[in-house]
Amino acid sequence: MARNPKMQAKKKERRILYFAKSDRVEVEHLHNTISRAWFEATIRKTHLQTGRYTVIYNTLYLPDGRRLYDVIDSCHVRPLPPSNTTTSSSSITTNQKVEVFHNDGWWIGVVISKLDDTDGGKFLVSLPNSNGEDEKIEFASSRIRVHLDWDSSNDKWVLVENEDAMPETEEKKHGHDQKPKMPCAMNVIVLSDDD
Repeated sequence: MARNPKMQAKKKERRILYFAKSDRVEVEHLHNTISRAWFEATIRKTHLQTGRYTVIYNTLYLPDGRRLYDVIDSCHVRPLPPSNTTTSSSSITTNQKVEVFHNDGWWIGVVISKLDDTDGGKFLVSLPNSNGEDEKIEFASSRIRVHLDWDSSNDKWVLVENEDAMPETEEKKHGHDQKPKMPCAMNVIVLSDDD
């Protein structure tokens, strides 16, 4: 039995990620070729023709105290992760790739060691800094969450395996093995004329 092409197109359309005004999201920032962070924001406006969003950040402020806003390509926006991604001390392991709440956002890092079991546990986490070197910072387990990636083609969260978190080779340390970032795709469905 042949499949109806119109039905297949409808199914495919439903998978395209789209956010509406007032949706709470996370916005990705690349601070250098290695360091990535996610900042919570709220969609203020959709730009359907360009596949971009105007967002206002929930934790980033201008010097005068107003919240920072920006226009962002849709490929740098994801939904808020599930609320159960924070980790208990017993579930955090050495060499685990995690996200830690630091400088008002969620930064991707690697657990180096467990330091303490009191107050839920403390861990030493390695984060790449702006110089491309690793900075080791202590975090309570309450400020650590599982590292998940958003798979927009399937509308689901994917657990990131820890193979990338293993000790660095010289090429990885200096950014020579970095995969080129894919350009933003304009996968936007026009759901309203609010542009």
